[in-house]
Amino acid sequence: MIARTRAHWGAAAGLGALFLALVLACALRPGAASADAAAGGEARRANPHLGERDDAFMDRQAKATLDLVDEVLTACPPALEEPIERRLALYLLDNVFHDVFASERAPVVEYFQSAMARTVENIERTKVRKGAVVWKLWNHAFVVRTKSVTLGFDVIQRCGMGDMAISDELLERLVSECDVLFVSHE
Repeated sequence: MIARTRAHWGAAAGLGALFLALVLACALRPGAASADAAAGGEARRANPHLGERDDAFMDRQAKATLDLVDEVLTACPPALEEPIERRLALYLLDNVFHDVFASERAPVVEYFQSAMARTVENIERTKVRKGAVVWKLWNHAFVVRTKSVTLGFDVIQRCGMGDMAISDELLERLVSECDVLFVSHE
């Protein structure tokens, strides 16, 4: 148990160091000026309380973090014994998505749309022979598929983060995969 704990902490320290390196890379990399700013106009900021440079830093930090999260989640798929790397990546994902201005940040919206598209594609491809497969989509939404039925729970267009929503086309594809939908709220 001690060896396993040390290995987990070693992995956590390695990810922590990698995360710190990403944050420093974002901080030291000069921000690219937006087209609006280049044209002499005011650049649109996700967080109106931050200056343009600080807001651009937050966008770069979100992009770097989400790229790392995507890499780790791809390398460490869901398992009964969840690897510490996967758990840490999910915490990083929560940190980005719990920013009150997350739904205004282009890297966050792009990541969300891409992740939802990959998830819908995965649901469309998955055939269950035994047991059940569960996909957690966002907030309270999830899909459960067994050999004989697919159930959708709170599969709604808005994910509960400001105006962030999946596209009509993606929602239609997701709903068409479900035999039964349970919706407890909008």
